[in-house]
Amino acid sequence: MWKARVFTLYPELFPGPLGSGLYKKALEKKLWSLEVINIRDYATDKHKTVDDTPYGGGNGMIIKPDVLAKSLDENIKQNEKIIYLSPRGKIFNYK
Repeated sequence: MWKARVFTLYPELFPGPLGSGLYKKALEKKLWSLEVINIRDYATDKHKTVDDTPYGGGNGMIIKPDVLAKSLDENIKQNEKIIYLSPRGKIFNYK
């Protein structure tokens, strides 16, 4: 069985579209499984803070590396393939 493990700050959004159509049928037939891990569960402060301002300033927020690393370290087995979606890429403009 193929197993997908999703690390997210929004576990309530899953399975989302993966819970319908052919994906739902395959899930019911146990052809694959979905495990959703809430990154916020690995924060150490009482407010479960997971984001911080970027080093050197700038717009936006980033996920704290210590919180993300702890969630990965406690859930990823050795030699397991990881697909990491990154915000790095070309900026999309309407121009």
